[in-house]
Amino acid sequence: MGRKIQRLPQTNIRLPIPLRQKLEREAAKNGRTLNAEIVYRLSQPFVEADARRAGREGAMEVATEAASAAAAAVVEKVLWRIEGAYKGAPASIERVEFSKEEKPK
Repeated sequence: MGRKIQRLPQTNIRLPIPLRQKLEREAAKNGRTLNAEIVYRLSQPFVEADARRAGREGAMEVATEAASAAAAAVVEKVLWRIEGAYKGAPASIERVEFSKEEKPK
């Protein structure tokens, strides 16, 4: 039986066109989707504040690790959706497996 994918709630927002264009350019430059770029940018102040509250040095390093974990979770969901789309496809299409070190938590 396949793994159940948890659907995240959707939030619609209105963005001024110039802001959306900037976000799209940055997303492309960073290799992210527009959604992933927005989530990353919204989460950064919280991650950095948490790192400061914890008394850790290198808040940017902590933020980068958190962003990497979030990106890995997005990649895993995409892979599961692709797997669902290709169910019954030729055997030559294989699902990419994460190693234990790479697997998102």
